[in-house]
Amino acid sequence: RIDGPTITNGLLTATVDTKNGTIVSLLAKNAPGNLVNTGSGTGLNEYLYVPGTDPKGAMRAGRATIAIVDNGPLVATMNVTTGAPSTKGITRELRLVDGLPYLSIANFIDKNKQRKKEGVHFAYPFAVPEGVVRVDLAWSVIRAEQDQLPASCKNWITVQRWVDISNQRYGVTWATLDAPLVELGSPTAESPWIMHLEPTQTILSYVMNNYWHTNYRDSQEGMHVFRYAVLPHGMFEQSAVQRFGVSASQPLVVIPVKKDSGDRVAPIVVSPESVLVSALKQSEDGKATIVRLTNTS
Repeated sequence: RIDGPTITNGLLTATVDTKNGTIVSLLAKNAPGNLVNTGSGTGLNEYLYVPGTDPKGAMRAGRATIAIVDNGPLVATMNVTTGAPSTKGITRELRLVDGLPYLSIANFIDKNKQRKKEGVHFAYPFAVPEGVVRVDLAWSVIRAEQDQLPASCKNWITVQRWVDISNQRYGVTWATLDAPLVELGSPTAESPWIMHLEPTQTILSYVMNNYWHTNYRDSQEGMHVFRYAVLPHGMFEQSAVQRFGVSASQPLVVIPVKKDSGDRVAPIVVSPESVLVSALKQSEDGKATIVRLTNTS
């Protein structure tokens, strides 16, 4: 249900600041206390616009208007609309589903045409005391700073599906569906080469820029959407987090079947749960099924 600036499903409760549209409180049954670092002066899913290349000049969104799209009992959806620099406006959609322990977020940006240097970010300052930051890469999971080679790129990191911040008791997983570039701590993409990452629990989704001279247009005007999912959880279990990341980016597909088709039997059953099917396809001769398994534990 939605009550004013608060959306809840009993498992999660999120409250929005009407001054700027950020999430200033995120409470979960399986995690004590507020998971938002309110001491940063901001909140989760904050729009940060950097005109030029100096992050000290970062600009934020204006006052928010909240609209109820769905108000239960199965789905609650809230639209948070604000004016924002270099846009015709942004709408941040928050959604909770009854019985599901994660918050779905979709940010809709109606971007202005801008050929001067600029960068757009969404900031997520989490609060998990003594939490360790883990990043999902291609076929590996690393701890930021600790598991990175000296002189490797730390100004930004390319994420496969998720970033997790956990201590010995609980944590939160942040999944990104559309924007794979992540900065840790503050906007650092155009900063001098970072040799050492300071401890931080702030994740920035680096969604667009026109700094680079290849692979990017000099302007990215028009409507864009960037989706995320936030899952508070108990003790960190890598296989469970991996499964959440996959399920967020590869949702179930519903297809019609004939009424008299009977019970469907899964073509394969995999155990234990830490082993995931990462590929399944028919062989070229059509006589076999090829299955690739990944041990995520």
